Amino acid sequence: MCCTPIVSSAAVLDHAVLPGALRDFGQSSLAAALIGAYLVFGEPFVGVALHRAFERAVAHDRKARRWLYSRILILEWVLAILCIVTILLAQHVTLEAIGLRWPRGITGWSITLGSLLIGLLVLALTQRGAIRLRSMAPGQAIKALGGQSVVAMLPRTAAERQWFGAVSVTAGICEEIAYRGFLLAVIAAIAPGFPVVVAAVVAVVGFGVAHAYQGPQGIVGTMVIGAVLAALYLTTWSLIAPMILHALIDLRAVPLGRILAPSTRSRHRR
Repeated sequence: MCCTPIVSSAAVLDHAVLPGALRDFGQSSLAAALIGAYLVFGEPFVGVALHRAFERAVAHDRKARRWLYSRILILEWVLAILCIVTILLAQHVTLEAIGLRWPRGITGWSITLGSLLIGLLVLALTQRGAIRLRSMAPGQAIKALGGQSVVAMLPRTAAERQWFGAVSVTAGICEEIAYRGFLLAVIAAIAPGFPVVVAAVVAVVGFGVAHAYQGPQGIVGTMVIGAVLAALYLTTWSLIAPMILHALIDLRAVPLGRILAPSTRSRHRR
């Protein structure tokens, strides 16, 4: 046939792309199960421990944020590489099963382009909103920014903003590979009877709980964002759109961090 129906390119990701059982991972089955368990149960504890250490140090160590950013970069790239290596060693699972493929059809590419434009718009609006936040009382500003644990992470200096830019891109790539791609594939393999959407919801919950260091508000907010990113993955059959939007959403911390820079400089002068 000369043409493919549009509905086929817009169809939601189905089980034909995902592993049908854990044994499809072959010699990587144990590794897949362990990484999946770590993402759901281990990552929240690691995140909380890392941020508690950071919050203890940030009050007296000017390099504490760069210390935190460097640890995040190492942990996330190691985790993403482990996910990819596990897939490469699997007998009957390919990288396409975790979304490392081009978007599917015209619809997939259109959604991906739309994600880029929306992400840039959100970033621009954040930059404008940051100006209004300057006029708020400190307590109100902290609440609007997501709480003290989030505020403590925001980059204050030019060097920290460069580091956080790398962290944002890394989170966009690595967390999407781990949670949107790999974890969804593992859940589908462990529970092949689950609808793909249900498996995606479970992965979204795991993604939210992984941000437990941000408190209940951060967990819920992260789940909402995770649900949007999951919808992009399920409709494009690719992680490209979620990666782009995720990175741009995280980059909002750069203009928001500028709000705190003047008060930081004034403290150093005194």
